[in-house]
Amino acid sequence: MRKRVFVALALVWLGCAGAVRAQKLQMPPHEKLVLPNGLTVLLLEKHSVPMVNVAGIIKTGSLADPGGMEGLA
Repeated sequence: MRKRVFVALALVWLGCAGAVRAQKLQMPPHEKLVLPNGLTVLLLEKHSVPMVNVAGIIKTGSLADPGGMEGLA
C-alpha cells in the first residue's frame, strides 16, 4: 500500500516539474542600453511606485580565469 502511494506521489511530482519547466520567463517592458565600456543596463520604469532599486551582476570568478592563469580571480 505504501509503495503505491509513494509511486503515485512521485508521478504527480514529476508531472508538476514538467509543467513548471514549460513556463517562460517574460520580462516586463524595458529598455536595454549598452554603454561604451560594454556595461549592459536594463531600465524598467514604473512611475506609480516612488522607489528606485539598483542591482548589479558581475561576470567574474574562477570561470572567468584565462587558461593557464587559474586562481587569478
